[in-house]
Amino acid sequence: KKGGDYDNEQLGKIYGERKIYDGVIENYNRICPGTKALLFAPDIESSKKICSELNLAGLPALHLDGEMGKVEREAILKKFHDYPNIILCNCGGLTTGFDEPGILTIILYRATTSLSLFLQMVGRGSRVIKGVKSRFTILDFGNNIKAHGFWEQPRTCSLKKKEKKKGVAPIKTCPECNGMIPAQQMICGLELPPFDPSLPLFCTHVWQLTEKEEKEKV
Repeated sequence: KKGGDYDNEQLGKIYGERKIYDGVIENYNRICPGTKALLFAPDIESSKKICSELNLAGLPALHLDGEMGKVEREAILKKFHDYPNIILCNCGGLTTGFDEPGILTIILYRATTSLSLFLQMVGRGSRVIKGVKSRFTILDFGNNIKAHGFWEQPRTCSLKKKEKKKGVAPIKTCPECNGMIPAQQMICGLELPPFDPSLPLFCTHVWQLTEKEEKEKV
């Protein structure tokens, strides 16, 4: 760790491994293909690397970082705004003060111990557009949801002295759709792509109780 969060250089090395960026490509194509996406990487090199791999896989992707000049940055952001199916890779420069309503997918290609950073990154996809956009997808490759809880869950904010942090409620991953739900939930029920309100389609996976759990239930 560095400064209370994970060291970005160390994270960059980990996220440069092929199995992780292959997972980004595979799951984007399977779960939310063709959607405008914003990807958060731990450092500039890992952002450039995943951008290059996305392009090699036939996916339109751009890279943006704070070392670019103003003209180049504005040109990239304009292209991101103009095209509906583009993926913009960056390393933290777009966590606050950036508003692009058309974002349908947030890709967390990093881990963070910071709840505020987690909320800021995911919040870039939360802009609702009446009649057009009522939901967005989070692809989490850093176990951030398991560490911080669901992004949309109610949270209490206070200016008073911080109390001892409460643990996060257990979460499990559905083997059928890879969605995350509360651990005690026995039927998945998550909405599946293409997330069309007129055509509801939900995951029907059911967890079976073990013999021990059945006896305890009785």
